[in-house]
This record gives sequence, structure tokens and C-alpha cells, in this order.
Amino acid sequence: MGGFDWYGDAYAQWYLTKQLIHEGEWDHTYWLPFYHIVCGVFMILTGNETLLIPKLISVFSSALSCVLVYLILLKIYPEKQVAFTGGILLSFQPAFVEWSILAMTEIFTILIVLIGIYFYIDERYLLSGIFIGLAVLSRFEPWIFATVLLLFLIKRLLKDFGMFKDFLKFLIPVFISGILWVLFVYSKTGDLFGFWYERSDQLKFDVEFERTKTGKTGYYISDLFFFITEGIEVTFGVILFAFASILILKNKYKNAIHPIYFIFLTCFIVFSFGAYLHRTILYWRYLVILIPFITILAATTAMVYKNEKKKRTMVCLFLIGLTFGSIVWNGWFHSHHNHIWYESEAGKWFKGTYDEGNIVCDSYAFIYYSETPINNILSFWTLEWFTTTRNETQLAQWLYNNNVKYIVWTSYPAGWILEELEDGESDFSFIKRADPETLQKHPEYPLFIYKVEL
Repeated sequence: MGGFDWYGDAYAQWYLTKQLIHEGEWDHTYWLPFYHIVCGVFMILTGNETLLIPKLISVFSSALSCVLVYLILLKIYPEKQVAFTGGILLSFQPAFVEWSILAMTEIFTILIVLIGIYFYIDERYLLSGIFIGLAVLSRFEPWIFATVLLLFLIKRLLKDFGMFKDFLKFLIPVFISGILWVLFVYSKTGDLFGFWYERSDQLKFDVEFERTKTGKTGYYISDLFFFITEGIEVTFGVILFAFASILILKNKYKNAIHPIYFIFLTCFIVFSFGAYLHRTILYWRYLVILIPFITILAATTAMVYKNEKKKRTMVCLFLIGLTFGSIVWNGWFHSHHNHIWYESEAGKWFKGTYDEGNIVCDSYAFIYYSETPINNILSFWTLEWFTTTRNETQLAQWLYNNNVKYIVWTSYPAGWILEELEDGESDFSFIKRADPETLQKHPEYPLFIYKVEL
């Protein structure tokens, strides 16, 4: 099966790739497609459509990322010791190592970005623009990276207009990638700014969802609790930022390192604000994207000291700091996401039960382990019309017309559409509970399996 993946989005990425392979088109405006195209190509070439392929892509991407950090530092500094320190810091960073075996987009995107930055520092701007452009089509964080790099080129262009051709070499592939995505979303939504609304609407939905659970007052009061419980993450991030700032003041190679520093600075601010709106102060999933930049800055900061003893001390402190922060985060993160294990167990049970018909389900982990054909999956969002009518007869007719035999209820992302099923007991005579009592449930994120009998 490709091994267990504790992060739920990994199964979502797998599902989107399977859809791309079997349907031959990309119909999503919330997810960027390049990562899935690469995974899809390798799945077709190997004949393996499990999580194994995206996991292997992450493993190879992480190994090459360590090499890229070494090569980038070697381009900036004449000392191999600096480059080696950066590569070692990244290769032993626990969060980066752990994410390196997940079927997620982060590590793959990091690799493409680092290749782009390597060519940027080497002043091969066309190649840099091509790889940054590909990263722009993989995740949205590289849109920030691309903007920072463009601003630095504009700064140089104002001083030396002879750089105009180099500026265009970088700009054109990045612009083409961005505009292709904007036009694609426009073709699907009819709105030129649809790509922005897709992201902002999801953020508003997440925030409102949290507010409805705690109440508006409770939402803001709970921020204080989150600030205290996740204070270690904030402190750790601020310390890293402070050390990076010291680098700007003390390092003689600061002009070459400026773009990397300001990518880190800009993303640190933007990610922190975005994470705050999600009721976390500094979400570590964002910091995973920034870890390579952090290790580059850490290595260069340590090397500003001429005294070898001070250099070694700084390297050890960074290694301990990066490790400690990750261990703290991993303990919190795993405790909050182990519902995936319960969903995988439910999927394995359902695999031996399912015989025919369509399934209403939004748990991609359940779909993966049940091995239900994706052509038989319907999202809860296809039932959104029911929230306005609440008509049982219409619901029964819809289920019959769409040949729905099972409903797999989870609280996220749209379980509220059929709130009549949220307690594990159906309010409808034609929908009966099907999973055995022996099947364990996560206390916060339960999963219930219902059989439709029409």
C-alpha cells in the first residue's frame, strides 16, 4: 500500500493525482497541479498508484535539497566549511527528515525552489526563472519567493539598466506560470481573481468554523491559550529570526545572502499572520518550507566568527535549537492528527464489506485504505443543496438517482451538511448505521459508516 502516512493531506494529494491519471484533466482551482503531474507520470511509468511513489519523490527531493544547500552556500562563500555546515544542519533537522518520507508537496517544492535560487545566485536567470516558475505551479509559498527575487532584480536593474535582458529572462517564465494559473482559474470560475478568492474564502471558512465552535468571544479568548501553549514555537522562530538579522550586520557576503534573508523575513511575517488567523501563532507546516533557508542563514551566521571554537559552538547551538524545536512540534502535531489512523482502520474494514454503488465520503485516508474506485466517490459538497431544503424525500431521491449505497460521515470538511448523522445515529429511516461497535473512533474526529437502503 506504500506505507502509512499520518498527515491527512497526503491522501488528498494522492486522490488528486489518481483523478488526474484516470480522468485526464485537472479540475481543481484550490490546488496547484505541477506536483501531481510529476507524481502521475511516475505512477504511470511504474504502474504503481499507491503512496509509495510520492513518498519516494519526497525522499529523493530531500536528499537533493541537502546537496543544493551545500552548493548554494559554496556559491556564496569561498569556504567549504560553511557549505558543509549548512548541508549537515539540514540533513539532521528532525522536522525536515520526517517530512521527507511524507507523500506531501512541501519537500518536492523546496527542491525546485532551491534549484531556482542556485541558478539565481549563479546569475543564470533563465534557468532560475524556469524552476521558480515550476515552483509557482506547485505551491503558493513560491509566489512570495518569486516576488522577493524579482524585487531584488528590479533593485539591480535601477542601478544598471544593462541587466534588462537578464531581468526579462527571469521574469518571463515566472510570469507565464503565474498568468497560466490565473487564466485557468478564470476559465473555471469566470472571475479573473478567482484564484485569490479560492484561498481567501477557505481561510474565512476555517476562521468562521472555529468561531462557531467556541463562540465569537471564546474565539478571541482562546487565542491567549494558544499563545501560551505554543509559545515555544514562537520563541524558537523569533530566535532564528534574530540570528538571521545578526548575519546581515556582521557578514561581509551580505549582498549575496540578502535575497535568501528577505525571503525568510517576508515569509515569516506572512505565514505568522496567516497562522494567527487559523488560531495558531506560527504553524510549523509553514516553517518546514523555510527550514532550508533557516539552515543557510544559520550556517552563515555561525561562520562570521573567526575563532574556530566560537564557530563550533554556534553550529552546535543551532543543531540543538533546530532539533529541540522540531521535537516539541512533532509531539504536539502527532497528538492532534492521529485521527488518520482511525480512518485508515475504518477503510480497511470497509474494504471487505463494500460490494457496489457510489459512496459519499470526504475522508481521503478512508478512500485510500478501502481501495474504493475513485469513480465511485461523491463529495459531501454535492449535497450542499440539502442545507436549504432539508427535505427527506428529495434527499432519498437524490441518493437513489446517484446510486449511493454508503455514506461515510466525518466532521470535516463538510459533515455539517448532514448534521443528522453526526452522533452516530441516523435521523433518516432509509440511512442505517453499518460499521460495527468494535471499530474504534477518534474522540474529536469520529467517523461513522452508514448504509443507504432504498
